[in-house]
Amino acid sequence: MFNLPRFSPIAALPARFKIAALAAMTALCASIGTPAAQAEPRQAPNSRVALDLGGTFAPSDRFSGFVDEASGASFVIVEMPAAAYEELKNMPNFPEALANQGLTGTSATDLAGRKGEYVYFTAKQNAAGSVFDKFVLILRENGITAMVTANIPQAAVSAGTFNKAQIETVLANAAVMNQPAKGVELFRLGYLGPFKESFGLLGTSKAYSISGALPAPGENRIVKEPTLIVSPSIDGRQIIDPQAAAQKSFQSFGGLKDKAVASEKPVQIGGLKGYQIIGDAVDLESGSKIGIHLLLLSGDPDGYYALVGTSPGADMDKFMPELEKVIASFEPVRPKP
Repeated sequence: MFNLPRFSPIAALPARFKIAALAAMTALCASIGTPAAQAEPRQAPNSRVALDLGGTFAPSDRFSGFVDEASGASFVIVEMPAAAYEELKNMPNFPEALANQGLTGTSATDLAGRKGEYVYFTAKQNAAGSVFDKFVLILRENGITAMVTANIPQAAVSAGTFNKAQIETVLANAAVMNQPAKGVELFRLGYLGPFKESFGLLGTSKAYSISGALPAPGENRIVKEPTLIVSPSIDGRQIIDPQAAAQKSFQSFGGLKDKAVASEKPVQIGGLKGYQIIGDAVDLESGSKIGIHLLLLSGDPDGYYALVGTSPGADMDKFMPELEKVIASFEPVRPKP
C-alpha cells in the first residue's frame, strides 16, 4: 500500500500481509557476525522467534531481529497471524513481483534439516551501494506465521566471514516460542481517542484502528475504517530534507490514484522537526475515496519516524480531526544506552 523510503518498515503497509512481508524483506540491508555452533537460541525483542546466532549478535532496538554493526549484515523477523501463511507461501512463485521490490535471482528450494510447514528461497538485492545475498524463511509454527530474512553482504561472503551452510543452519533451527521476548518502545502516543492498537510489524512499528481488528490475508482495511500506522526507521538513518521526502512519499503511495494535496507545512511534534501533508486519493481496487494524513519527522539523532493516518471518505469529517489529535500526541522514546 505505502511506498515510503526503502529502509522504512512502513513501506507497503498496512493491509495485505504479503505486501507487508515484502517490505520487511527489502527494508534492511544494514547492519551478522559468524554464527557460533551450538549457541543458546535467543529471541529478538518483541518476538517469539528464537535463533541460534551465537554471542556476536546484539538484539536491535529499532526492529525485531539481531545485528552486528562490524559485520554489515542482519537477521530481520516479521510475525503475523497463522492464516497469513496461505498467502505468503506463494511468494517465491512470483519472481517478477519480487524483482519489483528489488529482489532478483529468486530461487526456491528445500532447507536441509527443516521440518513442518515452511517455504525457503534465496535472492539478491542491490541496496545502499552494496550487493546483499538474501535468505528468506517463511514458516507456520506454534500458532503464528513468521518470516526470517538474513541480509548478508556479498563482500562478507567473499571474505569468508559467512557461507551459505552457516546461514541455512541458523534458519533450519529457527523456533517459535510460546511467549514473545520483552520489547523496546521507541515512541508513545499520549492520546488515542477512539483508536485501538491493531497489530505490530518488525517489533517497533504499530498500527491502530477503530476496531483494533487484525486484517485478514488479502483484506484492505483502510477502505473500511480509519487507520494509523506509526513506524520508526529501522536503521537509524536520518532524513535530511523532510519536506522533499514527505512529498515524494505522498505521490508514490501504491494502490492509489488521483492523489490530491489539501495542505502541507513544516511541523514540530514531540520535540522533532518534520513535514506534514494532508490530502486524499482514490483506492484503485474499490474506487473509494481515502483521506490521508502523512507526517515524517527527522528524528535526529535516532533515525526518522513516519506516521500515516487514513480514513474512508465517508468518515473523514468525523475521524480525520481525531487522527490529527493522535498524531499531535506523538512523543519519541529514547533507547537506553
